[in-house]
Amino acid sequence: ATGYTDWLAELFASHLSGDIVELGAGSGTITARLAAHGPVTAVEPSEWAVTELRDRFADDDRVTVVHGDVTALAPASCDTVVMSNVLEHIPDDADALARIHAALRPGGRVVVFSPAFDTLYSEFDRQIGHFRRYQLGHLRTCLRAAGFDVVEARYVNSLGALAWLVWARLLGRTPTASGPVTVYDQRVVPVLRRLERGRRLPFGQSVLAVGERRPPRS
Repeated sequence: ATGYTDWLAELFASHLSGDIVELGAGSGTITARLAAHGPVTAVEPSEWAVTELRDRFADDDRVTVVHGDVTALAPASCDTVVMSNVLEHIPDDADALARIHAALRPGGRVVVFSPAFDTLYSEFDRQIGHFRRYQLGHLRTCLRAAGFDVVEARYVNSLGALAWLVWARLLGRTPTASGPVTVYDQRVVPVLRRLERGRRLPFGQSVLAVGERRPPRS
C-alpha cells in the first residue's frame, strides 16, 4: 500500500526533527521515509524483522537498527519517537508512554498512529495482537498522564473506518488481503488524502496523536 504509506509519512513529517527513533519498525516501510528527515534508530523486537531491517539498510548510514523494545531507550536520548500501529500491541501503554517521555529531550515529540474505535475491534484485531483501539479522548488522556502536552490529535481515513466495520467487524474477513488493499490504495487513498488534508473528522479508521515533552521554563 504505497499510497497509504506515503500519506502517513506526510502526516508525520511536520513533527519530525533531530534524532528520530521508530519503535516497532517492522520491515522498514515507514523507516525509509522517516530517514529523509533525520537519522533514524529503528527499534524492533522481532528477530526476523531485525534481520530484514539490517539487510534493507545495510548501505544506508542514516538508519541504525536495534533489536529491542521501548525499554531500550536511554533517558534524554532522542528528539522524536514514532509509533506507527504499535502502541495498541503493548499491554501496558501507560508505562510505554512514560518511558518514551523520559527518553525524549525537552521539546521532543512522540507521534502515535493507532487503530481507532473499540466498536471496530474485530477477530482480526485479536489475531494480530491488538489489545485495544483508541478514541481521541482516550489517547489524549494517555499522553497527558505520561506528562505530554498534546499538540495534535485527529482521526484519519474516514472511509477506511466504514470499510473495516463491514469487512472485518461484521463479515469477519481479512482486511489486509492484497486484492482489496491494492484497489483501496490506488483508487480511494489519493482522494481521501486530498479531502482530509487540513480537516478535523468525527471518525476514522485510525487516530493520529502527537505529544510534546514540555521544555523547561526559563
